Amino acid sequence: SMTIVVDFVRKNETKFTAVTFGPSPTFDTAVRYGAFSVTLNERDRGDMATNVFDLAVLGRASWFAAIRQTMESEEVDSFEKAIDYFSKTPVSAAGYMIVAGVKAGEGAVLTRDRDSLVDMWRLDAIAGRWFLVETNYDHFLMPPFGDNRRAPEFRALEEIGQDHIDAEGLFGVLSIDHVNHTAGENEPMNSETIYTTIMQASKPSTFKTVVRGGNNKDNIMQDSGPRLLLL
Repeated sequence: SMTIVVDFVRKNETKFTAVTFGPSPTFDTAVRYGAFSVTLNERDRGDMATNVFDLAVLGRASWFAAIRQTMESEEVDSFEKAIDYFSKTPVSAAGYMIVAGVKAGEGAVLTRDRDSLVDMWRLDAIAGRWFLVETNYDHFLMPPFGDNRRAPEFRALEEIGQDHIDAEGLFGVLSIDHVNHTAGENEPMNSETIYTTIMQASKPSTFKTVVRGGNNKDNIMQDSGPRLLLL
């Protein structure tokens, strides 16, 4: 795939880093250091014709463009402001926005329709929610038999534990490729996985993107890897 990592730099300072495809100026994964990170997951609602109508006729933003706008915005400069923006902005398609901040407890999955917020699911360690797992299905519903990627990730995270989780361990969870198919599970890393990104808005050195599949399986893009700079 034409997956690339882009550092957006102004006045010799990296404003944000994004993962995008080919020459596209918009993206579905990005981190604004010192503020928040965000990635988009598809939510299968509606149809392509409606998406195109909303985009071309109604003039609604695509999710990729909305993410670019938040990365550029001087007003959206924190986790809380980011989730407010992604909760309220009309867009051309449904989706899941996974947003994280720089402080403990700053993490949320926003389940969105085109017009409004369906559900906000936030980290709450006191209530036992020290992690959230989003895999293209509403978290409050069971995933379909045969594509339950949630269960193997839950097991792996609980085995590591809250006190021992780190970037390396999280990458391992996202790289699971052996599961219980007879129980309806599917591998979190499967033939449809394009790339895996680990990022922390509070720690730029954590950033790592691995392009998955085919000959690109071990193509790692991090601080020492291939990057594109836009000034």
